[in-house]
Amino acid sequence: MTPERHSPSELIVGASGQVGHHLARAAERRGLLWNGTFHANPRAGLQALDVRDAAAVSQVVRAANPAYILV
Repeated sequence: MTPERHSPSELIVGASGQVGHHLARAAERRGLLWNGTFHANPRAGLQALDVRDAAAVSQVVRAANPAYILV
């Protein structure tokens, strides 16, 4: 059975890291919509983001329009 997709979405900052990877997998198992970022470890489907760049962070958050931001 395919899990029902739910809104709102999550933004997982650092989804290519150890904790972020597990958060992303948990979101998928629950059928949640999510967007993710990476800094040093590129992964397919994730967006590059340097959290020290305030303008870039604002742009990613506006584009994703998440209900939750997980860092």
